[in-house]
Amino acid sequence: MPKSRPSIQQQFLDALLNDEVVKFIFDHLRNVGIAGLVVAASQWRIRSAKDTFHIVDGWVLMVVGVLLLLMLAYNFTWKLARLDVSTLVKLVVGFFYITVFLSLLAFFIASHT
Repeated sequence: MPKSRPSIQQQFLDALLNDEVVKFIFDHLRNVGIAGLVVAASQWRIRSAKDTFHIVDGWVLMVVGVLLLLMLAYNFTWKLARLDVSTLVKLVVGFFYITVFLSLLAFFIASHT
C-alpha cells in the first residue's frame, strides 16, 4: 500500500518543529534587517549631508547595503532549495521572504523619490 502524503497543516507543523527551518527563517530575516539598517543609515547620511564627503559616504553605504541585500537573496534561494521540507513549505517560505524583501526595496525606492 502506498504511503499517504501528510496534510498541508501537518507539513507546516512539521516545518515549524524543524529547528533547521526556523533558524533559517529567523537568521535571514535578522540579516535582512541589518542590511536594511545599513541602507537606512545611508539615506539618513545623504539627507543630512553638510558637504560632499557626507554625500559620497552616504552613497557608498547605499551600495554596500544593496549588495548585502542581493547577497542575502542569493544565499536564501540557495539554502531554501537544500532544505529538507516539502515543496509547498518552500514555496510559502519563499513567498514570505520575497514579500518582505520587495517591501523593503519599495520603501527605500519610495523614500528616495
